[in-house]
Amino acid sequence: MALTVSIRKGLFNRRNAWFVNVVETLTAAATERAIDGGFPVDGTIVHYEATLTAGTGTTIQPQLARTAGVTTTSDVDHIGTQSSALARINDDTNMVYQNLPTGILYLVTTPNDATADHTITTDFIVVA
Repeated sequence: MALTVSIRKGLFNRRNAWFVNVVETLTAAATERAIDGGFPVDGTIVHYEATLTAGTGTTIQPQLARTAGVTTTSDVDHIGTQSSALARINDDTNMVYQNLPTGILYLVTTPNDATADHTITTDFIVVA
């Protein structure tokens, strides 16, 4: 498993923003990643895009959470998920979160095949 994370701070519609790019290689089913971006305590994810670019799987179901170990959408620390399994997810629904305890967001991208040969690229924008 390899992980490359790039975080750039800037402005988005005159608001402080974190532009995040995550590339996961050799990803297996339900791999959780801690993305330490010094994110704001209260924020909104205004754009989220995940793409399965390689591997034996054909779809992914990503989710973001405030804490590690979130497995269901009913969990209080769950921020957002894509309920449909697709090869490319594009979500601009403004996922709001509050009281982020550590400045870290947890990303889980779940391919529909457990073989550890997937490459998944995820981009999202957090605004304060």
